[in-house]
Amino acid sequence: MYEADAFKSAIKAFESELARLKASKRSVPGYEICEELDFVEPKPAYDFDLAFCDGGNYPIFNSSYFIFQLNRIFASSWKGRKRTGYFSVDFLTLTRRTAEGFSSAVYPLKASPGAAFGDVLPSEAETAVDYRELMGLDALKAASQLPRRIAEKKLARMLIGNHVVVLDGLLQPECQAEWSAIKELRSLSQASGYPIAGLAKTAALLDPALVPTALLDRQGEWYVRLARVTSRGSDLYAAKFHRAALTPYFVEVVAGDERSVEDLFSALFSDSLDPHLPGYPHGLIDADRNARVGMREAERLRGEMLRVMKPDLVKGILLGERTLGTHDLLNALNSM
Repeated sequence: MYEADAFKSAIKAFESELARLKASKRSVPGYEICEELDFVEPKPAYDFDLAFCDGGNYPIFNSSYFIFQLNRIFASSWKGRKRTGYFSVDFLTLTRRTAEGFSSAVYPLKASPGAAFGDVLPSEAETAVDYRELMGLDALKAASQLPRRIAEKKLARMLIGNHVVVLDGLLQPECQAEWSAIKELRSLSQASGYPIAGLAKTAALLDPALVPTALLDRQGEWYVRLARVTSRGSDLYAAKFHRAALTPYFVEVVAGDERSVEDLFSALFSDSLDPHLPGYPHGLIDADRNARVGMREAERLRGEMLRVMKPDLVKGILLGERTLGTHDLLNALNSM
């Protein structure tokens, strides 16, 4: 298919780059990387209090200058493997371009008992973000995620004080308003003595220097501190909670002392026995299931809206959506 020497040359260059990355000991801005990795085997915990928080969204209408979507956030508290309570909030957002960047209008739909819209949903001012904060071709899509991300952190506040709170994803803000919400969580956590943590399923947002190959290949059940996240006052860990887990996960922790970290990992270890996904906390599986907004759900809501909206506005939306679809049609055509 390809000229042999050119193909071999490309492979050799690729191998050289992988070897360079593996051998590099470079610094990563915002992180103090641990010189030595001290692996700890977690101890089982038979009676633990955990809370989990996650969110989901799915677009209803798309265009080149706005995204209108359905969002859901979900948080639950657990005593061991028994769920003791939950909060859930559904809301719509309209994210559009502005002269300076993006902002989102937020429209509440439904909240479970005990969850007040005003305590959880961000204002439009909080969702405003400058173009310079969200770089890249998918900046509009990234901006449309911000209201849900901020709302997740605000919902998590309701559980701090009686539980160790675990959020889906690292505690890595996308904008100033999300950073403000994370700082408030950190203050509440330190005052209560209960740690908060963010658990990432992938290393996609981490610099390769933070994820050595020896870590990914290590067997057994363990956790290890990788670095101090100086920019956020937290610590980054890798953890493998089940010997049958396919990969370790990455956990960012804001905690008061070493004992609280030990208790956190013991609880997560004991909660990660789900046979369908060994090594991943059952509480996060449950939160993902309940927060998820599916395509069929969004399509039903889209159909209801199209039936009651003014025909001329519907026509404009549908014509605008056509301008976004040709690339997908071409991909489908040429991948058959």
